[in-house]
Amino acid sequence: MKIINRLLSFCILTITLFSCKVDSGITSPYVSYYKGDNTLLYFIKPLKMSGENNKGKVDVDFTFNDQKDSDSSFVTVNFTVYNLTLNGTVKSYIECNGNTIDLQKNEKVFQEFVSGSPKIRYTSQMSKASFLSVLKYKDFTFKLSALNSKEEVFRFLLKRKYHNKLNKTSTQLYDILSQKITQ
Repeated sequence: MKIINRLLSFCILTITLFSCKVDSGITSPYVSYYKGDNTLLYFIKPLKMSGENNKGKVDVDFTFNDQKDSDSSFVTVNFTVYNLTLNGTVKSYIECNGNTIDLQKNEKVFQEFVSGSPKIRYTSQMSKASFLSVLKYKDFTFKLSALNSKEEVFRFLLKRKYHNKLNKTSTQLYDILSQKITQ
């Protein structure tokens, strides 16, 4: 019996790892990995955003676990800021459908200079319910607030081609997450 279970697990893992394409010739906007213990990890590939008034750029990606018989309550939001110097305390937000979602546990991962321009990587978290609203409305604005001696606010909008990527991701993942949250 153990051999059959292991063989079945191996088959499921192999199928999951090699099923990263959604449509023939089109790369999926997200990848999923089987982590074991009935858990799938979803990684939504970075969405590129442009700053208002050409002030900087941001790449935002999302990662979450989907475990059978369990509901992890948060989504990890990683973002990389380009061509902006952020001083002081940095807070991050997602604005979606008139609501502002305050990202929690905002932490700087690293800062470096590439060709003389700053590149800063952060990680933070949001609730799965909030992430579900982003998927439902298929659009969002990313906002950074740097509080030093005065507050500076930067807003970033999805680049046009990434609207399609978010729409495709939303369509595919909304059902998965909404079922977990409503159970």
